[in-house]
Amino acid sequence: MIKIKMPQQLGKESIEEIHWNWFLTKFNGIRNKKRKDNILKYVLGIKESDLETLVKKPLNDPNFIQLNTAISARLKAHETHPSHKRWLKSIEKIFKYDGFTEDKSGWNSYAYFKAMGINVCPYCNRTYVFVVDKTEKIIKKGKETEVITEKITAPQIDHFFPQDKFPYLACSLYNFIPSCSVCNHTKSNKVEDIINPYFEGFEKDGSFRASFNDHEQIDSLKNVNINIRKTTPFSLDPIKNNEEKNKCIRIKNSIELFHLKEIYNEHKIELNDLFDRYRNYCKPKRKDILRLFHEDELKNDIEGLTEKQVDAVLSLYAKKMKNMFLGLPLGAEGKEYPLRKFKEDIIEQLDQTVKNMRK
Repeated sequence: MIKIKMPQQLGKESIEEIHWNWFLTKFNGIRNKKRKDNILKYVLGIKESDLETLVKKPLNDPNFIQLNTAISARLKAHETHPSHKRWLKSIEKIFKYDGFTEDKSGWNSYAYFKAMGINVCPYCNRTYVFVVDKTEKIIKKGKETEVITEKITAPQIDHFFPQDKFPYLACSLYNFIPSCSVCNHTKSNKVEDIINPYFEGFEKDGSFRASFNDHEQIDSLKNVNINIRKTTPFSLDPIKNNEEKNKCIRIKNSIELFHLKEIYNEHKIELNDLFDRYRNYCKPKRKDILRLFHEDELKNDIEGLTEKQVDAVLSLYAKKMKNMFLGLPLGAEGKEYPLRKFKEDIIEQLDQTVKNMRK
């Protein structure tokens, strides 16, 4: 699982402000003010000023946590009340999520996806979740031009806190997880003790590793297993150690929830491709090729440079060459693509294995 990088700016306003203004306009448009105020005050136990915290604050914000905990407990206490189901329907009308997905223009789910710029499912890191559109019509109205676009495909939105249990969070910005359809349906209502992509990913605390059942037949995919393991030692600091253990629990639960081990073991053809490329273009061979480049193609790039500068240039070329031979997208530094973590972790394992063999 990978961490979502939240864009800081969208034009002059942040995504948080744009989303909040959208919700506020929608909220103010609800005509039955008395009914609306009663739901907030007596059912949810909040003030209108608390809405901004619910709608635009991160789920780990202390004020959000306090509000969410209080509201959740209050709704649970109301479950036996005769009006409970009617209240839930009123909450759904106030925090109506359908408007976010059905609005044809302005701020909507489609605009949100484009602003976020997420192109790979953060839950599984296996599937592209592109936003694809095309210009349908260009209508001129006097001096102004209106461009109408047709939505072709976009990610699904998983509500980290599910709408049926937390209807008041249906429009909360940080409750939206752009995801593939498989992960959206797989997650279900699980909330506690799993990774939330807005705040953390697996990083080095959960790394892919390949293991062999039979070292005599390492070329057979049947003898290879793909696992996700903790590959960094625990901290000696008691507080950090406890935080790391809690994260390991969240990683373990997420792996089980999304069936990542089972799903990634269906990607053995990618693993076999990595093995073949690594074996055919091992480091000594890459050095030989780089030496040929050094004698011919790189002459102009390193001419007049100091020895230190030449080493830096050669290192850069060596890295690009390694990515090219191992089948990694060139120029993808900092960008996500399907199976990125899986491939980089396995390559790291192969590099370490070769290093250990040379000791």
